[in-house]
Amino acid sequence: MADTSMSTPAIGEFASRIAGETRDETDWAIYENEVFAQVFEFKEHRRLQIWEEADISGNLDGYSWQEQTWSGSAWVDTTEISTEWESRHIYERDLRERLEEFRVEAEATRPERLTPTEAALGRVS
Repeated sequence: MADTSMSTPAIGEFASRIAGETRDETDWAIYENEVFAQVFEFKEHRRLQIWEEADISGNLDGYSWQEQTWSGSAWVDTTEISTEWESRHIYERDLRERLEEFRVEAEATRPERLTPTEAALGRVS
């Protein structure tokens, strides 16, 4: 079996694979945005944007990501871009782990699953 710890497929290919693997498991939309990032979005709730990072020769050498939350009128960054606080780009295995964490967190905090008080506190924070 190939070592996927350092694997770096194109982000569009990766997103297509994830969409196929999670089709029946989760209710997120996966699409490419205007800056060519792949977006994993729970409608009007949370989204994770992922894009490729390349070396100076243009070779893909990892991915960066950023999470956002819907404020009721606009998307608000809830994390810094991953490479702003990490010393390296992340690879497929790392990205799969982050996506799973994101999916579980987003499913658990869907507005329709929260009490009105929990939802209001979530918007404030």
